[in-house]
Amino acid sequence: MARVLKGKYFADRDFLGAELGSNPSYTWRSIWEAKDVILLGARRRIGDGWSTKVWLDPWIPNTQSRRVLSPRHHNNASMKVADLMTNDRTSWDDELLRGMFLPFEQDRIKAIRICDAQAVDDWCWDHTKDGQYSVKTAYHLLTGGEDAAEQSDWARSKWMWKVEVRAERVREWVEGVLREGSEEERMVFSLTCWAIWECRNAAIFEGRGRFCEVVTRRVYDMLREINDTLGGRKGVGEAASSTRNARSVELDVGLGGREGGSAGGGRWRRPGEGVVKINTDAGVIEGVGTGLGVVARTHGDSFAWAVTMQERLTFDVKRAEAEAIFLGMKEVRSRGHTRIIVESDCWSVIKDLQDKKKGRADIFRIYDDILSLCNSFISLVFSFVRRESNCVAHLVAHSSPWIVGRRFWSDEAPQHIVEAISNDINNMI
Repeated sequence: MARVLKGKYFADRDFLGAELGSNPSYTWRSIWEAKDVILLGARRRIGDGWSTKVWLDPWIPNTQSRRVLSPRHHNNASMKVADLMTNDRTSWDDELLRGMFLPFEQDRIKAIRICDAQAVDDWCWDHTKDGQYSVKTAYHLLTGGEDAAEQSDWARSKWMWKVEVRAERVREWVEGVLREGSEEERMVFSLTCWAIWECRNAAIFEGRGRFCEVVTRRVYDMLREINDTLGGRKGVGEAASSTRNARSVELDVGLGGREGGSAGGGRWRRPGEGVVKINTDAGVIEGVGTGLGVVARTHGDSFAWAVTMQERLTFDVKRAEAEAIFLGMKEVRSRGHTRIIVESDCWSVIKDLQDKKKGRADIFRIYDDILSLCNSFISLVFSFVRRESNCVAHLVAHSSPWIVGRRFWSDEAPQHIVEAISNDINNMI
């Protein structure tokens, strides 16, 4: 049945981009009507950016609506996300973003990772950890879930209909509503009108109606997004070295045998001959940014090199830790080493890499890049270590002063890092 429906109604596109058609069957109409429910939590996951439209598709993560709220002005309606990248497709075009988007949207866009591996845009579900759609989360999303009470405070409000305004025309009535309502009520009214107009256009020009719940949810999401933006970011900064575990695990993903081992207890362990060991860590400080730290050592050298990359953007903890691993592996590969041990104190990332875990959440884009790098090495071990065995990488990630960009040390490290390395040597296994 699925193949028949796809061949007839959306042979050249995915389901979420399908149209109702001129003479739809009862089965197809019933399935198609549920598309708006899926779109409540679906988002385009950016790969190369060529199949996602900037102004029409939901693609901005960590926002309520996932769509662009900035005014389009004279920009091309069919503009693709790839057009927002630099010519070499390695970063976002900062100047272009500043000229087109609101500040908070600029930050969200620049936080989207541009993949190293070849990847195309696809759909993900924002309400599960692995990005895969589930009926359970869709039900909670549609019924309001934990936000149901908050949503009902305004969604069922009838204040605007009780405004005592003698109006012979709709314009006068609207002016009366905007004049009599509070600031929040005026905002809700304006967003509701916008959502109704958007629904009207979808019905007339695309032939698809929407459930009332979908329209009210759209208004609610936009309202929360605006309130979050006006209220600023909340939370206290914390180091990204969370999700600790006392266990130790190795993962050999290369072509050779197992190398080295995981650090025991709270002490660092010297790698075997011919092996480079890199310790990685990340620090996320709210209001400051994200720092990545990598330190490399060999069997004969207490210190080979270290590198830090500090950003103004704040990543989530798991992404930051994975980015630190990716940074370290790229640095090692650029120096021609083929036998390495990668140590991190983030158990969840190490475990995911061990399982070669797949999914549609954004974190899996980083995992794909990391695992594709594994082919560059003859032998590679991922190893979880306790925080005490990873102190040097932690200091590198939090290097002061905080300078946006990349810093590299090969001959002589800063004094506080040298002292931490000496402490590792003195307590070495």
